[in-house]
Amino acid sequence: MNNNHYVAFIDILGYSNLVENYFKESKKESLLKKIEIIIDEAYKLDNLMLKKLNSDILFVSDSLIITIKEDRKDLHELDMLFAFLSYFQAKCLYEGIYVRGAVSKGDHYSKKNANYQILISKALIKSVAIEKNQAIYPRIIVDNILIREITNKKNKSNFVFINTENTDHFIDVFLGIVTWHHYYGKRESLVEILTKITNDILLKIEENITNNKVLEKYKWLLDYLAWRTKDLKETDDIFFYERNHSTQRNFQLLTKK
Repeated sequence: MNNNHYVAFIDILGYSNLVENYFKESKKESLLKKIEIIIDEAYKLDNLMLKKLNSDILFVSDSLIITIKEDRKDLHELDMLFAFLSYFQAKCLYEGIYVRGAVSKGDHYSKKNANYQILISKALIKSVAIEKNQAIYPRIIVDNILIREITNKKNKSNFVFINTENTDHFIDVFLGIVTWHHYYGKRESLVEILTKITNDILLKIEENITNNKVLEKYKWLLDYLAWRTKDLKETDDIFFYERNHSTQRNFQLLTKK
């Protein structure tokens, strides 16, 4: 019996403040309510097709846990999971919510009934460990075991990954931004969406100007977006400083062998 599941573990950054505001603000306007709407929105997108797979989504405390059973060997389920995560992170960025996490694969067992839910998962343990030790910045790391499957010529994954100088691979949130703009954001141009996201990041940088550890996380995100959109000339004004003064990071698109 194949117990292999793909499991994503996503951490909502700044969660304690979100909870505090949740009980102060109108629940309709709270960021936690927006996360709920984003999950529902992404789940229903026809092009993601997550709702058609053997999947499960659990949002508890500061964590989002997504599991999909590996029923096929062509990475179809994995592609759908990556697409969901890219979209989810992109819409969170637009709403000023920052996440980081990891995706892995392994043995997984879950059981639900009317009274309780049981979840026992090696894959979740791996994803949590990778998120804690490798994610660091607002990004979703892909376990190397999955990268090896993706780069195998026999497999066809249409998703794009980025790796950095330390060889960590992470999901490309820019594709999620483009997807969201295509389906829901047409009242704004892609440049307007990127401008809003960038302004929110700059605000976070200003708020954390004396906290170097936190500051670096937001600077990294800004550098990534500046690098990822460098071929869009319309974004030169948005990322002028990052493209002319910032420390150049070694981002690379993942290519097959």
